[in-house]
Amino acid sequence: MSHLHHRINHSTRLLSLGAVALLGIALAGCSDNNAGARGNGIQGNVIKIGQYASLTGGTATFGTETNEGIELAFAEANAAGGVNGKQFQLVTEDDQSKPEIAQTVVTKLITQDKVVAVLGEVASTRSIRGGTVCQQYHIPMISPSSTNPEVTKKGDFIFRVCFTDDFQAAADAKFAYDQGFRNVAIYKDIKNDYSVAFAKNFIETFTKLG
Repeated sequence: MSHLHHRINHSTRLLSLGAVALLGIALAGCSDNNAGARGNGIQGNVIKIGQYASLTGGTATFGTETNEGIELAFAEANAAGGVNGKQFQLVTEDDQSKPEIAQTVVTKLITQDKVVAVLGEVASTRSIRGGTVCQQYHIPMISPSSTNPEVTKKGDFIFRVCFTDDFQAAADAKFAYDQGFRNVAIYKDIKNDYSVAFAKNFIETFTKLG
């Protein structure tokens, strides 16, 4: 289990780094001319970016690992000169692993902290709630690990840097089938969008395989 946990942590950090890298590319063309359209998140030599993460609560393990990856990526980006000579400033909010709080803190990041972009969340349920707010305010959001297809269907300002449930579940189902398994038991958390979608896609693919 320790080896698996290490691999999950490493993958989570890589996805976090990927999210920040994509964010840097997206902001490469930013200038003070568009600061007014996105609030005042770009001032002087600073680009203010928001993050909402499960630093406490049920998925705090994944939230804190993601936060470490994002902080590392910001430090590396700033050490390399930032974007167009501007430094990233990270504003982080803890959503306590709760969807309703995710929606509240994302609203705060946009309306009070005036961030120009948002990173988050690790869980699809919270990314859907936060993404709805970002789409409403036309603030780009990038999730490092939310795999439910519904996340990016919230609008054209919502992105991800990971595979979706249908792809991952299909790969898992094919692997199980190729290993000779013909009967499976499915456990799912009906209150978790990731769990529900993953189970649905696994069942569909495994059934089609015979």
